[in-house]
Amino acid sequence: MDSYQNIYGSLLLELTIADVETRVTSKKFVRAVAADDADVDQVIRRRSHRWERQSPEKSTMEALKYMVPRDVTEPSQANALNWLVSLYSNGTIIYSRDHPSISGDIIGPWQGPVKRLLEVFYQIKELKLDRFLTKTSIENIKSFAELREVVNIAQQPYDKHIAKKLDEDRTNAAEKSLVYENADWLMYIPETKGAACALGRDTEWCTRSPGLKHYENYTNPWYTKKFNIKPQKLFIFEWKGGSKWPSGYGQPPTPGRGEEFKEVIKFQMWYGLDLEENSLPMTLENDSSVDDFLLMIDTDLEISLDGGFQGSDAMGMYMDQYDHQIDEVDLIIDLTMLVIEHGGELNEVEQRIVNFHRGSDHQLRRWQYEAEWA
Repeated sequence: MDSYQNIYGSLLLELTIADVETRVTSKKFVRAVAADDADVDQVIRRRSHRWERQSPEKSTMEALKYMVPRDVTEPSQANALNWLVSLYSNGTIIYSRDHPSISGDIIGPWQGPVKRLLEVFYQIKELKLDRFLTKTSIENIKSFAELREVVNIAQQPYDKHIAKKLDEDRTNAAEKSLVYENADWLMYIPETKGAACALGRDTEWCTRSPGLKHYENYTNPWYTKKFNIKPQKLFIFEWKGGSKWPSGYGQPPTPGRGEEFKEVIKFQMWYGLDLEENSLPMTLENDSSVDDFLLMIDTDLEISLDGGFQGSDAMGMYMDQYDHQIDEVDLIIDLTMLVIEHGGELNEVEQRIVNFHRGSDHQLRRWQYEAEWA
């Protein structure tokens, strides 16, 4: 038996991601990687301007970590990763670069659906709504397919519960949060958690969950506290044209497989740094100043413009109502221009990321063209 499972049973609340990562050297995990013989990306990390290539075991661990949802608490993240590592170590799941479905218990770089299922599962648990789950412990779920079945059964009563909580505040929240309106868009900046929850009611955003701390995590991430930076803002845009979607933005947002169609078209923009402190591409010392931190951001954005390390991948989040990343570059740029013109005062991080989008639209369009061509 993997020795870590003995620890896990008695110290669940104390389990951390770092604890689970130590399983990368366990005999069962190493044997599973060797038996899998998969074409796993040799994940490259940049630390203090140096590039390092990881072992197949560490790269596989990174692939598993990618499937862990960020929008749940740290104990839940550790719990989810521990479950994934156990499935992999037992040979229940294998790695594949190009398998398109989760039904075969295969992991890969495209594996967003499993992350979403885990996110819903743990959100339900963190809100103490276990009554909606047919299996309340992740350890009793033995495959991705079984996880999907558990979550699908819980989804409808969970959504009804959330909708009921949001009904009371929705109208007032929308009126108070509206900062700009033109012929095409309504632009909101929710200044309270209740407003963010209400405005996100008809979306899949994590910030719509009233009992969780996602609003706080986005508006006051670790660096605002460490460097005394003003809080971040959430910018919410609602399309006023209904089904008349402009051709210049490609196709309107559509639900993925198994997702419910949404009547409205909404986008949520967040111009922050989507990395934990221990995952930064450059090391910050304990006595680092706010200037050191901002220089790190400037450096990564400059490298991104030069076509090298795309640090901008972690600079901001731009999501449609299904919580899918916005792919249309023109849409990101146009909404960003509305933020510049009507979003009020921005903090130092927001200013840098917003200016990157304003000044680099040619670079963003080149990346989009290269992706479409590939």
